Amino acid sequence: MVRRLGFGCVALLAAAAACIPDDDAPRLGSVAFTFGASRLTTAGFNARTMADGWTVTVTRVLLSYDSVTVSETTDGDASIPGLVISDRKCAYRGRGARRHVVFDPRFGNLQTLNGMEPGECPDVGFVLEAPGVDTEPGLGATGADVAELAADPPAVALFEARASRRGKSVEVKLRFDRARSPSAFTACQVATGVGLSRGVVVRAGERQQLSFQFLAESLFRDDIGGAFLRFDPWERADVSFGDGDGVVTMSDLDAVPLTAVRGGPYTLASGSRRGTFGDFVRQQLGYAFGYLDTGFCSPSASASR
Repeated sequence: MVRRLGFGCVALLAAAAACIPDDDAPRLGSVAFTFGASRLTTAGFNARTMADGWTVTVTRVLLSYDSVTVSETTDGDASIPGLVISDRKCAYRGRGARRHVVFDPRFGNLQTLNGMEPGECPDVGFVLEAPGVDTEPGLGATGADVAELAADPPAVALFEARASRRGKSVEVKLRFDRARSPSAFTACQVATGVGLSRGVVVRAGERQQLSFQFLAESLFRDDIGGAFLRFDPWERADVSFGDGDGVVTMSDLDAVPLTAVRGGPYTLASGSRRGTFGDFVRQQLGYAFGYLDTGFCSPSASASR
């Protein structure tokens, strides 16, 4: 009796599925986000790249990555075949791969959003967050790295490098704590022949490929988007304001009034020079992420979560 009832249920479900014409079956889309690093981050900075002749090699980068973000849909371009315009959020069903992960962007990371409704999502970005109980080590990271980022004060990124010039060597060991560092990034865009392109169009039955890159060069810029990369202020922070141990830390940078930094504008996004060199370098993390090959992402005004 039980077997006959089970078979009858299967037959009923099969019949119900057969009643839905193929053309009317809901079709969903997908977006794959890869995370990498710029050429200078992986290959290093030679004396010609740095305005003051230093050679810099990145020795360690760790990002505590929470997830990619996709904004609410708006009226889209009805001329795009198969595009469904909806006022619902750009949401997805299913679990995004490699979410809540600490990884080294030089080794990469992939998060795929499956089951997304077709439509135009005008904004994409991502969130960094200090590790939680469900955070896992990704490529280039270990469980010890996850624990290091989670230690008090919790951090969203670690950055280490080695600089040398005329026989002198200086280490850099920076911890970007969650409370004072940019952690949410949005408005990722890239220039095209007709202007700036933002967001993503999710198409039924297709997987779009998008990418972010960590740009270590942004940390050494003398201004937001500045053309010159400098290390002299970093060395001076350790020698003249810090403990002079040959290792530049956030404590050293925080001891330097921004007005005392020489060699470039070194101005905060507000236009002010009030604050410390540490404040400036933390700010630069907000501009250290590229989008696709030539685009950029911006720190969100609502970075606090």
